[in-house]
Amino acid sequence: MKTKIANVVDCLSRFPESKRAVITISNEPTPSHESDDAAKCMRVLQLYCDEQGNLCGTVFFRVQAALIFSKNIHFIGSLMDEVASQLPGKPSLGTLFYLATILVSDRE
Repeated sequence: MKTKIANVVDCLSRFPESKRAVITISNEPTPSHESDDAAKCMRVLQLYCDEQGNLCGTVFFRVQAALIFSKNIHFIGSLMDEVASQLPGKPSLGTLFYLATILVSDRE
């Protein structure tokens, strides 16, 4: 994860308006479909700076349990905060857009 964060920081430091700053969450090139345990819920976080210079993000994930939704949002916020702290000018956090699928009340 440190390498992925460093890559995003490098991209946004050199190209602040880039939409190419992406953190993939899975460690596997292709998730296994043999078990749900191997497939991470969060897939990708795209980071970019808006017109005011705020660090913004868009995240794509599937949520199998509503109980962990807040943990995912906290994790995303922590990643964004870490990236912002390493960028020149230490930008404020801006808007987070998220796309979630299969939000259910429990996982049975």
